Formats: sequence, C-alpha cells, structure tokens
Amino acid sequence: MIKKIISKLKSSKILTNSIWMVLSTIIQMIISLFVNMFVARYLGAANYGILNYGLSFVNFFLGVCNLGLGTIIIKYLVNEKNKHGEILGTSIILRFFASFLSIILIFILVFVLRGNDKIIVFTTLLQALSLVFDSFTVISLWYQYRLESKFIAIITFVAYIIMASYKVFLLLTKSSLMWFALSN
Repeated sequence: MIKKIISKLKSSKILTNSIWMVLSTIIQMIISLFVNMFVARYLGAANYGILNYGLSFVNFFLGVCNLGLGTIIIKYLVNEKNKHGEILGTSIILRFFASFLSIILIFILVFVLRGNDKIIVFTTLLQALSLVFDSFTVISLWYQYRLESKFIAIITFVAYIIMASYKVFLLLTKSSLMWFALSN
C-alpha cells in the first residue's frame, strides 16, 4: 500500500511542480540572504534604510498591481480553453496600467512625505520601475495552469542569479546607492 502511494507521488505532476517551485524559492532565499547582507554592510545603515524605505512603498503597491487576478486567471484558463491568449493579454494590459498608476501614486506619496529629500524620491522611483516589469509575471500563471512550473522555476532562478551577480558587481565596483536602487 505504501509503495503504491509512493509510486503515485513520484509520477504526480503536481508534486513535481511543487518541488521545483519550493527548491527554487529556497535557493533564492539563501542567495538573497548573503547578497543583501553584503549590500547592507557596504551601503551602511543610512543608505540601506533609504533603499528599504522606497522598497516598502513598491512592495505595498505590488499587491495593488496584482489586482487579485491570480486565481481568477487560472480559473478562466481552465474554463475557457480557446481564449488563453485573450485572457493572458488582457491581464497583462490591466496590470501594466495598474503599474503605471501605482508608480504615479508612489511618486505623489513619497513626494508629499519626503519631497525635500531628492535622494529618497529618486531611489524610490527607480525601484518603482520594477512594477512595470512585474506585469509580465501573468505568463507564469499559464505555466502553472499547465502544471509546467519547472520552466518558471528555472527561468526565475536564472534571472535571480543574474540580478544577484549584478549586485555583487555593484559591490565590487563600489557603486552608488542609485545603482543599487535600479538593480532592485
């Protein structure tokens, strides 16, 4: 009985996809821990605080930009077999416009709160640009629907390694705070 369950689990696409996603996330978190530790040491408390101040606004608005569409998109992908391109395209456009609106709101909010500190405003805007690129993460939902998360795990892992390498390059070249803001 136990052998039968184990053999079923080994052949399960859901389990395989879950393992790929979990392993990718764990490895990214470990790399992030070390890279961010060195970035924090290099930038110092004040500059690292500025970087995280802006990042907190970006992360808050990231939830707004997602529009809560994740599960809805997957539901429509399951129910509407012939409209995948239309569903994904519409979702990307909606999130794209939400991203631009969020960037404007972030600018207004940070300018009102800290308008006299140009460095904070500029670093926050540089980091807010990531919201536009996040619009394209809708494509990963299509792979999740097809139970092919392995591809997304590999692509995000490679992208993360490239960004971590870039941050290490910034550390080695003793770059300014603005470059670290742009790297986020």
